[in-house]
Amino acid sequence: MVHAVDASAEQLAIARRALSDLPQVRFTQARIEDAPLKAQSVDWVYSRFLLMHVSNPAAAIAAMARMVAADGALLLEVSDIGALRFVPCDDPAADLWRQWWFKLGRARGVAYDIFDRAAGLLTAAGFGIERSDRFQPVSTLSDAKTLPALGFEQCVPGYLEHARANATDIERHRAFLRRAISDPGVAVELFPTTQYLARSLPR
Repeated sequence: MVHAVDASAEQLAIARRALSDLPQVRFTQARIEDAPLKAQSVDWVYSRFLLMHVSNPAAAIAAMARMVAADGALLLEVSDIGALRFVPCDDPAADLWRQWWFKLGRARGVAYDIFDRAAGLLTAAGFGIERSDRFQPVSTLSDAKTLPALGFEQCVPGYLEHARANATDIERHRAFLRRAISDPGVAVELFPTTQYLARSLPR
């Protein structure tokens, strides 16, 4: 049995449509922090980029630890969005977005700064980390450089409303992105992702 857990009814509806031919999948709408599955009821938990979207990452990992059976495992992926950068680059406008990103996270009450805390939270929840692998794609392709530009545009309303970004600075960063995307000599170091394989320690 596979359990798909998400707080978003919309996301679960997408998953149901995509997995409609798999009767072994059960869908549960709930916050992971609320530990919606029975204690020690699953052998594996897979969590990808979830922790940055919850208000209490420690509670979320503790709930995962509760769900996992003895000697069960958690595969956790977290990304350091704030580490994204363009190189080479000496334009001050390139990094304007970063301060807005973290301010937006604080305003929304979520954990955009989770990357550096993940390992400690796993240990505190009773997991032993068996391995961790870090990946960071680097590319000069315009398609790759367009990815952060699209993300930026999605966040602009939040930056203006919650991060108190200046409209002039928004335009400065937007202009920088246009230049970087069209310049084959500029590469984007996309945000690094760490994948942890953690196993539940004897209780």
